[in-house]
Amino acid sequence: MLTFQQIILKLQQYWDAQGCALLQPYDMEV
Repeated sequence: MLTFQQIILKLQQYWDAQGCALLQPYDMEV
């Protein structure tokens, strides 16, 4: 079972691998 921090870390690694293409629009809105 993953902890919250481990999930966030995996998500960050995933977004970094994708070039943050999906995450940037949300960052720009917030």
